[in-house]
Amino acid sequence: MPRPSVSPHLYLLAASLIWGGSYVIGKGLMPGYFTPIQIIPLRVVISLGVLTLLTSLQGMKAPLRRDLPRFALAGLLGVTINQTLFFIGLNLSRPVEASIIHTTGPVWVLLFALVSGSEHYDGRRLLGIMLGLAGAAWMVSGGGQTGLSPEYLYGNLILLANIFSYGLYLVIIRPLAGRYHPLLVMQWVFLFGALGIIPYSWNSFSGWDIGVMDAYAWFAITYVVLGATLLAFLLVTIGLRKLPSSTAAYYNYLQPLIAAMLAWWMRGERPGYIHAVAAVLIFTGVYLVSAQKTWKEEVKA
Repeated sequence: MPRPSVSPHLYLLAASLIWGGSYVIGKGLMPGYFTPIQIIPLRVVISLGVLTLLTSLQGMKAPLRRDLPRFALAGLLGVTINQTLFFIGLNLSRPVEASIIHTTGPVWVLLFALVSGSEHYDGRRLLGIMLGLAGAAWMVSGGGQTGLSPEYLYGNLILLANIFSYGLYLVIIRPLAGRYHPLLVMQWVFLFGALGIIPYSWNSFSGWDIGVMDAYAWFAITYVVLGATLLAFLLVTIGLRKLPSSTAAYYNYLQPLIAAMLAWWMRGERPGYIHAVAAVLIFTGVYLVSAQKTWKEEVKA
């Protein structure tokens, strides 16, 4: 009797749970143990090494030359820009804010589709985009606080740019996920991503002292590098073999819940009315823009 296959939704669910925890665990590494510019190359280079080893052991061949430009763009958006902006923004912001901002992903993906001409405006979608952007603006500005520190504001703006790049990444990687083995896809995405990261981070560990590492630091960096990078990205890639990128974006909704619970438990940070208002605006907006048939640019791809 053949074994029942695992639902692709379970892969996306597992990735979201891992990423939900990474906001709090990753925040705990900065700045006491690492700077953002130190964590980023660790994530990418170690993951690339593991992926290269696995694809070599399985004898996988390089992708077709015609797909390399798409791999390069996916690596730039999903690894170089996404990873860089995430850790710089998280270092300046807070875990709960970061996770809520990340739920705007479907809004950005649809906005990209509208600008590219593969989708068209209607009243419902326009309202959804406006609500999503309003919620993002409310969250980024800390509820419109006039005394908001520039550092906090910059952190939230950087996180907003981070999720925008990830939204584009989901659209670009979708055809490749259905054409190649997930390990091979991730290897080449991380290869091109590393080419963009190494030039500005190659000497980031100059003067770093391994003596600062304790048990929590080793656990957290392992979680961030192998869990939230290698494993979570691989799970999303497997899920995208059967599901559209819009569905992958929906699972971002779980991340604020996980992040809020861990931030409350580990850091004593309680969600407030600012988080509640932003979540309602963003979730409503995302529902309005996403409760449609699969986006046309995915069908064309």
